[in-house]
Amino acid sequence: MLGLSANLNYYLFNGNVDLRKGIFRLCESIREEMSLDPSDASNVYMFMSRNRKVVKILHYERGFYVLYEKRPVMGKFKKPVFDEVSKCYR
Repeated sequence: MLGLSANLNYYLFNGNVDLRKGIFRLCESIREEMSLDPSDASNVYMFMSRNRKVVKILHYERGFYVLYEKRPVMGKFKKPVFDEVSKCYR
């Protein structure tokens, strides 16, 4: 069941990460690079491949980690741009 909503905090991982990694390696990257707790159910972590053809989204929900993967059939994802006024990515 998809459980993502606007009530959650979304974090874009800005470092280089190997997207072949599984859930627990991504959790390790969150702890080490972002100093955040991946088991905080109010947070969602997004990882984008260097070529912007893959996005992985990690979320902790009801005692389980959930990992979503999204790949466009054609093209790439747009690179998010940080908006200083609203303090978020657009």
